[in-house]
Amino acid sequence: MKRLNKLLALFLSITLLISLDSVRFSTLALTSNEADDVAEDIFEPLQNNTDTFIDFENSDISALYGNDNVDNDKKILEVVDNPLKCKQNNSNKVLNAKPTAKASAANAGNNGVFLLSSNYIPNDSSLFSVNFKMLLECDDVEANFRYPTFVYDYTDEDNWRGIAIKSVRGKLTAVAVGMPCANSWSQPTYETGFLSSKDFVLANSDKTTALPFKTWISVSAIYSGSTVDITLATENGYMQLFNNKCKLSDTTTTRIGFTCMDRTFYIDDLDINFSGTSVELAAKSFLKKNAGIFKYRSSTLSTDDNNALIGAINDYNELPDAVKSSIPHSKVYLDELKKRMVEITGITGYSHINERPSANYWDTHTTFTFTDNFDDPSSLSRYIDFSDAETWLGEPAIISSDNPLKDSALGVTDSSYTIREELLPEKAKLQLVEFDYTVQADTPVPFYADVNLGYASAVDKDNYFRLFLLNFPGEENANEFRHYRSTYSKNGALTSFGATGLLNSAVAPGTKLHISYIYGNDSMEVKIMSGEETIYEDELDFYDQRGKFVISGCNSRFKGWYDNLRITYVKGDWDVDEVSDDINVYYSGATMQKPGDVVLIHGDNIGNIVSGVEIMPLSEDVSNRKYYDYQSFSEYGIENGKYSSDPTEVKWDSNISVKTEIVQKTEESVKFEIPVKDAAGNPMPEGIYAIKLTGEDSKTNYIEKIITINTPHIDYTVGDDGSRVSAGGYIETVGKNLAFPTSNTETLKNYDNLKVLLVNKNGSVAKNLPIETVFSDYNLRVSVPLDTPNGDYELWLYSGYGWSAPSLVTITESVKTKLLNQQTITVTDNPYTGDLIEGDRAQNATYYVQELLDILGEQGGGVLYFPKGIYRFNQPLIIPKNVCIVGSNMVETIFLWTSFNWAYNNLPTYLLGAEGNSVIMNIDIYVHRTGGIISLFGDDVENIYLSNIRTYSQKLSGATTAGGHSGSWFTPTELILLNTMETKGWTIGTLDRGKLVNFQMTNCDFHDYAGTGSGSQGMRLTYYSSKSSYCQIYDSKFNCGWSPGQFDNVIVRNFDFSEACFAITGRNVLYDNCYVHDNTTNNRELFVADLGPMATLFTGVYADYTDPTGCTYFVPNTSHSADDLENAALYVMSNQGAGQSRIIVSCQPTETKGLYRMTFDSPFQVAPNRNSGCIIRRSRENMYFINNSYYNGSCVGFFGGVTGVVYDGNTYQRVGNQYLWAWGGDPNWYCSLNNEKTIYDPFFMTSVGTEADSGFTSFIVRCGDLKYLRAIVFRNCDFAGRRLTIMLNRNDSLVDLLVDKCAFSNSEMGIYSDCNVYGGAGMDGVLLYGLSFTNVDTPYARLSESINAKNSLNVARVKIMGDTYSDYLLGDVNLDGKISLKDCTMIKMYLAKMIELTDEQLARADRNQDGKVNLKDSTSILMLDILS
Repeated sequence: MKRLNKLLALFLSITLLISLDSVRFSTLALTSNEADDVAEDIFEPLQNNTDTFIDFENSDISALYGNDNVDNDKKILEVVDNPLKCKQNNSNKVLNAKPTAKASAANAGNNGVFLLSSNYIPNDSSLFSVNFKMLLECDDVEANFRYPTFVYDYTDEDNWRGIAIKSVRGKLTAVAVGMPCANSWSQPTYETGFLSSKDFVLANSDKTTALPFKTWISVSAIYSGSTVDITLATENGYMQLFNNKCKLSDTTTTRIGFTCMDRTFYIDDLDINFSGTSVELAAKSFLKKNAGIFKYRSSTLSTDDNNALIGAINDYNELPDAVKSSIPHSKVYLDELKKRMVEITGITGYSHINERPSANYWDTHTTFTFTDNFDDPSSLSRYIDFSDAETWLGEPAIISSDNPLKDSALGVTDSSYTIREELLPEKAKLQLVEFDYTVQADTPVPFYADVNLGYASAVDKDNYFRLFLLNFPGEENANEFRHYRSTYSKNGALTSFGATGLLNSAVAPGTKLHISYIYGNDSMEVKIMSGEETIYEDELDFYDQRGKFVISGCNSRFKGWYDNLRITYVKGDWDVDEVSDDINVYYSGATMQKPGDVVLIHGDNIGNIVSGVEIMPLSEDVSNRKYYDYQSFSEYGIENGKYSSDPTEVKWDSNISVKTEIVQKTEESVKFEIPVKDAAGNPMPEGIYAIKLTGEDSKTNYIEKIITINTPHIDYTVGDDGSRVSAGGYIETVGKNLAFPTSNTETLKNYDNLKVLLVNKNGSVAKNLPIETVFSDYNLRVSVPLDTPNGDYELWLYSGYGWSAPSLVTITESVKTKLLNQQTITVTDNPYTGDLIEGDRAQNATYYVQELLDILGEQGGGVLYFPKGIYRFNQPLIIPKNVCIVGSNMVETIFLWTSFNWAYNNLPTYLLGAEGNSVIMNIDIYVHRTGGIISLFGDDVENIYLSNIRTYSQKLSGATTAGGHSGSWFTPTELILLNTMETKGWTIGTLDRGKLVNFQMTNCDFHDYAGTGSGSQGMRLTYYSSKSSYCQIYDSKFNCGWSPGQFDNVIVRNFDFSEACFAITGRNVLYDNCYVHDNTTNNRELFVADLGPMATLFTGVYADYTDPTGCTYFVPNTSHSADDLENAALYVMSNQGAGQSRIIVSCQPTETKGLYRMTFDSPFQVAPNRNSGCIIRRSRENMYFINNSYYNGSCVGFFGGVTGVVYDGNTYQRVGNQYLWAWGGDPNWYCSLNNEKTIYDPFFMTSVGTEADSGFTSFIVRCGDLKYLRAIVFRNCDFAGRRLTIMLNRNDSLVDLLVDKCAFSNSEMGIYSDCNVYGGAGMDGVLLYGLSFTNVDTPYARLSESINAKNSLNVARVKIMGDTYSDYLLGDVNLDGKISLKDCTMIKMYLAKMIELTDEQLARADRNQDGKVNLKDSTSILMLDILS
């Protein structure tokens, strides 16, 4: 009846589809098998994650069907009586199958496969485990293809992977089979994960009897990541595939099946479990919790392990039956360990508690010696299998005297062992290893044999060293070992052939050798003796002090014998990275995130811990003045007692919270969508949300953390006088999510809901501050009433949704006001010297004005006022500290410098020089040849105020000699050339490593009319310093050349900068409503931040535990002085603590040469250690680019490091490239780009002018180092004419790129991968969500490898969800203008060869954009377009 219903449904579906004009049925008649395939498989699979168990007792075979290669007339697929009822399988009924292949398939070297029907597979589900029983018949031949085959990975009839399980003379072997292949499916060409043939080995049993001629075996396949681990349980015991896992072609979202060549086979009790179910979660939790006991085998079990074994058995017994059946071999394994424990209990030699060194062993000892003569079988229980390097778990070792050494010794074939950690002192460092050794082998020795002399040093799979003896076929005495070879790996970089050469004498099998390894600080001496003869001796420059000695076998062809092992240790000194069990969040978004947006949570180990996400609306009323804690990559959190009130804990209300699905994971992150509906089914309100992250720690304990997003956060404030705020002045706040209006239209934004308070330290409100201007979500200005008392206050801000954490401000008198209120001297009155200053251009006023400035300086300060007039100078003026120059206005007070007294190429570097505490305002400056305009003197300059200044400079004109132009020996052209070649200074300049605090420029216009290509140089403000702070540039224009600088706490607003590159960078920087444009010189950069780290990647950082705050560390010395490093930032780039930065608030040399003691601005969430790779750079953090316009230049972005940058509302036209380029070992982390708009004008050309240096625009995300690109988010951006290019050169260069609801149009490509990393592994955590494409030739270019690649959590490295196409609707296969189940069905009918599709239909059918049409596209349509 069930089959009849399916056929009826098929008939109705086909009848419906026939009416569609787009359907063109193949002219070939359907065979019964093809019809059967369709009948079994074209309908929608299960709608939930339901596990499947099939015992065939009801004779139902609907779970399996033959693929297109099965000859339906010759196949056998039926339920029969069990031909061998026994202890291993007592079922009455079993499945009998023989998928005879069609001739066409057989001729192509392929075979038919019986597949599990998708009716039994939940939607888009990944496999967790597949368990079944299989009847094996013993054979005496090696005909691989004749044996029943488990197809563990099936894509289509030409792409599948399996293992044939064969029993030859009672020995079980796995043989790789599948397609594509070399000649036949028994010779696959894909990467299997193991050699073409591998034996199954008994893990715990010592049985040597062959399996019976016929026997039932249990097969278990556990899927994880990109591999599947296949084990067997036979009547002889648990068997494993030589510790080799089979590789999947794609992911665990695959299908399974069975096949065989020329014989029938029997299958029973098919049990399939899927990911995401409670069964999988419980099974994984059990395996994780008891991972320790599963590391042991019977041969290495100690009675000291009894408690752990009992705990694991009890945990297993408490599991539900469904969970037990999903991991049946766990019970087999535990039963074997339990049996062994019974055998060894009471035998003294199997307990080693008395051998364990004390916890403080090194306090009273300088060395530790471990010896083992292997005189008793219990010796093996002092060891544990070592599988952390390039090794395996093969046959168990034995202890026997039946060996060439003629003494009791340890014999190892293909396993490796290391000493149990509890038998060694903490951090025991190898000093000496020596042992006797021989190799037992049949002669003649097999071709090209290598004998492993143990791992001299092994840390893990990426760091080890081992030495071999070798022979080569065809050599004289090839039966002996005549060569040596070393293999080592450093940080994953494998050197297969290290030291290599001839031994001094050949070694025959059975020859006793004495081997010693002597370890120095950074090298290792190796010595091999044969009797009294030294046959090999060398000193090798490889040694890792963390390394362990590993007893290692050769391979299954030989047995190595170890005896008289003696190891001496000394106290080691290194750090061990700890896996964090806390949920430490470094990034949760820097911009407003609304319902329907995808949220990226990035932090330490988050993806490994977090398995669940809930979200709860949390917006607060303005009357409820409280705030929540804030953590980030650069902030530890708010300590209690810092402010007048402490952070408030979120009170979770499960009645209004909503669970949301995790859509993508990396080890460091989870991503999820904010639901569009709340718990009551109403639209989810915008505002603050509480996010509950739940999961398990490494010990399987439940763990949760509640964080908030969209909370207002003040990064910094700037007062009307820099760090100071005056009564009657203003405060600007800059940060995240600061202001949200009650109404928000293009013409009206109502911010009546905002509130800003000055709060006393006791928590009482001192002043309600009027909001003067809201510039953006990130920045607003408030006025400070005139009657506000001086003092220290807290600034509290209510965003419309909630309160920010307070920020500290100081109200005090303005330095600028004090300067301008000094005595004022009118220059034309000159009461001091009586010299007449006329204000007429005929007079050279240089001497007289400088004299007055010096007098005011000697008096402690004053204001020199210049009324309307033209004041001519021929030398620079120096303005002493506390002296101001003030004109009547920018039009009427003219300063004119004449240049004819300045010798060629000896120009002054400035016209006005200031030492600090100076106001220069209301001046119009004219000059021809000059090296610069304003220079700020000294290492420590404060309080420079430039306002209402206009400059005219024309550096390509003016006399180059005292004779002027008249009668000159040079032609005008020659004069211009001479002027061009003169060395020039900076229009506004400081010492590069100096300190400048409180620099203000307001309503100024600096213009060099020679053009910036003449070598003009603009502002250069403490470019190589980390000490400068508070820079404000408002309502100004600048056209004088390249202008770099380094400051903290910067606001640049309404700034028109042209014809050069401008980049003042630092910590806490805001660019608001600026216009940067028209650079036609040099490389045409508009805004590009150069400079790499001050100190490139180094290790060796460790904590100073005498500091109770946790903020002080010892850091290896760099080439910079302690003074240079203060206020710079340390970035943890790799290993423990990676992804964090801290500011160096103090740096002091220590008595230890090459070591600094640094104190940071806050503790680390995860403390770095000596393994942590770090850099130090001038801080570039919390930089905001808001509502700026960039026009006509080659690029905008960062060529070097930046963290926490936000771009929002900027426009780009005729801009070649925009990039985040993690160059020179620099980080580009936590970058947010919102509402960015490209004005369609896509062509650009560099200054080189060749065709290779011109083209169409793009945004480039680029990196060549491990995880130097982290957590980059594009949201609601318009890439009109642009493409987004990802350029990577190393595995995992980029982790977490979210492109959310962005539009691409009128371009050749949308997202383009220029990734030179094999297998798409250069990027991880790339989510392309809700993108739209209009007139884009190739929406996703060169991304297929990364789309198909999986990360360590078995999640696609690149995932595409919910994209749309204006020129055609992706997924609309039947061309009816909408997406429905009909489109899924059409794809399946096309794959079943029932219909053909046009090129346009095939383009629409490729829903996941991997370049091919298969069942994954049908699933993608269902999950991404229909169910979502």
